[in-house]
Amino acid sequence: MNNHNLENFMKLAAVGNKRDAYYEKAYQTIYSGKKMNWNWSAALLGSTWMIYRKMYLYSALSYIGLIVFLIASITPLFIFTDVKNITTIGFAVRAIILIGCLITPFIIQGLFSNWLYVKHIHKKIDNNYHVCTLKNTDRPTIYFFYIANIITSIINEVIQTKTDLSSRAILNLFLLLIAIGVPMISIIITVISDKRKVTKAVAEQQKTIPQI
Repeated sequence: MNNHNLENFMKLAAVGNKRDAYYEKAYQTIYSGKKMNWNWSAALLGSTWMIYRKMYLYSALSYIGLIVFLIASITPLFIFTDVKNITTIGFAVRAIILIGCLITPFIIQGLFSNWLYVKHIHKKIDNNYHVCTLKNTDRPTIYFFYIANIITSIINEVIQTKTDLSSRAILNLFLLLIAIGVPMISIIITVISDKRKVTKAVAEQQKTIPQI
């Protein structure tokens, strides 16, 4: 049975504010066959928006993609190292590559995030997430992510002047693990909690079905 419809979609997408109307319209647009549908929040916030919408895998892929584009954007700096002898065309090519690599993730996320979100929700519907009441967003993980990164950044600044090179390398690795590990633990707890609620709701639903 195909349960992919607007009602079930909004059960897993609604957050109780004016954005609900936006996602209703976006769903109808995408369900009609259009994959491109602009989303400013996704364009500007990228992986953070995806974490907020519980699209954890897509968030990780977005983050990796951003790193790739950032590396690509600085590549011209190493290709054209002799600034004095660089030609006008060479400078233009360098500028185009730099700007293109910086704005491409912004454009891709803005155009296709709603389509990915609909696919993500449809997969959750297929796994019966629509049969119970869940929090449709994940604010705690975002808070943990930024708090952990701010704290580790402050600690990192302190140790730079008070430790030797080898100690700094070990401490930096430890701080990186904390910065990544804290939000990851939050994500794991959220996923497990949601899955348990769904399993319980499905089991209760099965009890109400008349036995033939």
